[in-house]
Amino acid sequence: MAQNVEDYKLIFEKEGVYLHTNAKRSNQDTTIPGFIRIVERAGVPALEWSPLEDEGRSAPAVLYSKK
Repeated sequence: MAQNVEDYKLIFEKEGVYLHTNAKRSNQDTTIPGFIRIVERAGVPALEWSPLEDEGRSAPAVLYSKK
C-alpha cells in the first residue's frame, strides 16, 4: 500500500546504525548494519530501523511508535 506524501514526513535519518542481537546464544558476530529514521505519519512520530540490504523496501524491519 503506497503512502501519500502528506501522511509521511521524514524528520531524521542516519546510516551506520547497528542492531545488536543476543550475543549470549551465539559466538558469531551479532551486529546487523542498517539505518534509523524518525518519521511522522498522520501526525504520529515513529522510529524505524531497516537493514542496509533491504534499502529498496518501503517497510521497516523494526518500527516503534508511542502514542
